[in-house]
Amino acid sequence: MNSNIIKPTLVILVALLLLPYLSQAQDHGISGVWYNGNTQTHINARFGNTVRLDNGEGSTATGFFTNPWTIRVLQWNVTGDIRQSGNKIVWSNGTTWTRFPDQKTHISGKWYHDGKPTSIDVYDDGWRF
Repeated sequence: MNSNIIKPTLVILVALLLLPYLSQAQDHGISGVWYNGNTQTHINARFGNTVRLDNGEGSTATGFFTNPWTIRVLQWNVTGDIRQSGNKIVWSNGTTWTRFPDQKTHISGKWYHDGKPTSIDVYDDGWRF
């Protein structure tokens, strides 16, 4: 068989196999608990390029990454710019979500125990490890 056909076919096959993993690389660790002031919000970015958001006031929406540091949420008509190494999202409607509630110390996030990654999420009703 001609190697001019095999090489491009192999490259395409590898790209197709890696596509789901590459699309999930957009997460930047933003999944988890967020705060709008002291109101607990939530982001789940584990669906490839799609992001599921809960504003903590009874409204949920689906958004998507327009680039690695920007989320677009059509249902809410907002765009969010991810800042401070993924610890702050400034929304186009003037609100800001942070990893920590106002005036409180917070331990949510990625941690390492004996060199192995783990995480802690602190919710209003308790902690999750």
